[in-house]
Amino acid sequence: MPAGLLIAFEGLDQSGKQTQAERVREFVRQRGRECRLVSFPDYTTAIGEEISKALHGQREYGPDVMQLMYVANRYERRAEMVNWLEQGTVLVCDRYRASSVAYGEAQALDPGWLRDMQSYLPDADLTILLDIAPETAVKRKSSDRDRYERDLALQARVRDSYHRQANAGNWVILDGERDKDAIAADVYEAVATIAKGGLSILFVEQNVQAALTIAHRGYVLANGRIAVSGTSAELKNAPLVQEAFLGAKVPLPGTGKAAPSSVAASTH
Repeated sequence: MPAGLLIAFEGLDQSGKQTQAERVREFVRQRGRECRLVSFPDYTTAIGEEISKALHGQREYGPDVMQLMYVANRYERRAEMVNWLEQGTVLVCDRYRASSVAYGEAQALDPGWLRDMQSYLPDADLTILLDIAPETAVKRKSSDRDRYERDLALQARVRDSYHRQANAGNWVILDGERDKDAIAADVYEAVATIAKGGLSILFVEQNVQAALTIAHRGYVLANGRIAVSGTSAELKNAPLVQEAFLGAKVPLPGTGKAAPSSVAASTH
């Protein structure tokens, strides 16, 4: 079973995180992987409900308490997320750990403290920052803005923190001011690149020759089970793969076996 992968989208409100996260979910599913979208804050939980009340003026908490609630809200989903990752699911997060660092640091909280308290949450394998100006966020949502969204000076500091984190953490930074489709093309490229770079994502590919070229290892699936596995070089020379996928006229070994349905190329 392939290991899971966690992809996190970060950025100011109205930067397009939800839109791109949803697109990545479909992009991954179309390539044969189980994929789930997890959005934070999760307002369906008890802590999430309290966060929502605070954001809309029904509660009054200091910045430290707010970030403690945001972090606790993620921990409410921790066991579920770990389980999904262990099952090989690709998780796409609309906001994740870096949000607390960005918004907390923008309100004079210690970024080290904010990072440390989240150290038992799963790490992100890829973080994509959709970068927009605070003024763009206002244009995209001019009414019903919460307490953070209304504070443009705060938003500017949040953006600065995101840039610092992105540069230190080797994130992918994309210009979020552009058309959604243009952004999506760059997002797909980033996801594909990370899949080629030795992480644990696994895609089912129609173009087997290309898949085996970029992958370290591969798996031939028959009726949902692994029939043959090995390095890309080994699979390219395997009679089963040559006959079923590469067009070679090589007798298949054995009899009575189901024909393979796909090759999954893994960079893990």
